[in-house]
Amino acid sequence: MATHNRSFTRREYVTNPSHLPGVYYSIFYDNRYDAAKLRSWAKYFGNSTHDIIDILLASTVYEEQAYKKCMAVLQLSKKYGSSILERACRVALSTQSYSFAAIQKIAKIEYDRSQK
Repeated sequence: MATHNRSFTRREYVTNPSHLPGVYYSIFYDNRYDAAKLRSWAKYFGNSTHDIIDILLASTVYEEQAYKKCMAVLQLSKKYGSSILERACRVALSTQSYSFAAIQKIAKIEYDRSQK
């Protein structure tokens, strides 16, 4: 069992580097996503999406902590389409709104506009 110091800041990780998965873990989970896979997938959608993923990965102490946010952003393409995801990321970059919630709202607005 591991213990960690309590963080009184909301949504802040308290990670001990020695508790991160080692080589043994990665051998069995090679098919999972990593930073390189996320970046290459983002590049498929466009430069703005790639830049957002880079920003999200760089925003944490350990890249692994940003994987879920990155996957959530990239999964927006399934709901709204790749062109709308790229437009939403372009708007997010121009407004410096890098959270998933902001990108999701922008994507919804862009999708609603395209349906009119």
